[in-house]
Amino acid sequence: MSSRRRVKAVFGEDVEKLAWLFGSLYRPFVIEHGTDFLKKFKSSSHLIDPAELKRLRLMEAANLLEQKGHLRLWPNIRKTLLDHLKSLPLSAGLL
Repeated sequence: MSSRRRVKAVFGEDVEKLAWLFGSLYRPFVIEHGTDFLKKFKSSSHLIDPAELKRLRLMEAANLLEQKGHLRLWPNIRKTLLDHLKSLPLSAGLL
């Protein structure tokens, strides 16, 4: 069984796809630039839908912050993070 199939079996198809995209995309550039970005992988193409893009941007924001990266260089990723923080019930203490 391939590692992708094992991950899918344990965590589900959505999580496996996000993990695979996160590891496969030219980050953070692709994640920064839009919902209609079509990326070729081997013999197939994957369109990143808006919900996946939001999750990928949050993952990239966490990754950049963990690595002491600069979110100011990636305004769409930064905006997605700030919008997410504002949506949290306790966001007043975070911002």
